[in-house]
Amino acid sequence: MNYFVSIIIPTYNRAHLIEKTLDCVIAQTYTNWECIIVDDGSTDNTAQVLKKYTQEDKRFQYHHRPKDLTKGANACRNYGFELSVGQYINWLDSDDIMAPNKIEIQIELIKGSNFNLATCKWGFFNDEQSNIYLNLKSYNTFECIETFFLALKESKGYFPLHSYLMSKQIIKMTNGWNENLCINQDAEYISRLIKNVESIKFADNTNVLYRIADNTNTSSFNSIVKANEAIKSWKLITENLNGIGVPYTIKMKDFLFKKLLKTFPFLIFSNLFFFKYNIKKLIVDNLKRLL
Repeated sequence: MNYFVSIIIPTYNRAHLIEKTLDCVIAQTYTNWECIIVDDGSTDNTAQVLKKYTQEDKRFQYHHRPKDLTKGANACRNYGFELSVGQYINWLDSDDIMAPNKIEIQIELIKGSNFNLATCKWGFFNDEQSNIYLNLKSYNTFECIETFFLALKESKGYFPLHSYLMSKQIIKMTNGWNENLCINQDAEYISRLIKNVESIKFADNTNVLYRIADNTNTSSFNSIVKANEAIKSWKLITENLNGIGVPYTIKMKDFLFKKLLKTFPFLIFSNLFFFKYNIKKLIVDNLKRLL
């Protein structure tokens, strides 16, 4: 059976970057796909860029987020999912790229299954360089989700969103993207979705890259608003993973706590209950140094 894959891309003012992303979609060796691009209200020439792709390849669809939906990438993703007809979904941001064999290899790993995810190697790139992380403990197939999170704890954190290939059935059980978040949306989403997964298959001989050093990147942690959003997201993730990902969330909360100490320490005092173990650990560590 030749399974149909829906690639869903939210975009906002990425006319200068999205062509590279769409070119990596065209280059996929697996050709049975649709690519749904949902514009969040771009004011640049995104529409002109997309016109070329939709005219030359009917597998591309260009839509605008309906005005009655919440502004943001998550609402665009939810809308794109409603429009999709594929049995499998590949989320993709409008400045990231995938290796040409990415979908072909992953579909072979999970085809016919409604409750498996596929991952692959990942790394970063910008206009000057690229780098793929090697030998991460998360680079493995996992039949136990708790073991997956133990591996993430010793790796670089979550796989980037576009490294996954997943069935539409899993997504239908996940209640969509949280449209009230602007930081860690993908981590919060996966932390809910993962509960419905039976196993995670790893594709060793393919990869994805995500773009860094872009001042339009919404994940940049450079304001009080975004710091508050990060705390909000990790509260949700911690709750979602209670019982299956505790070691991982403890480590990531500690990372967030240390970052807040250097940037917005007063936010820790606004969230004392959430950070109580981190505060206790900080006090104990300081006492040990004094003794």
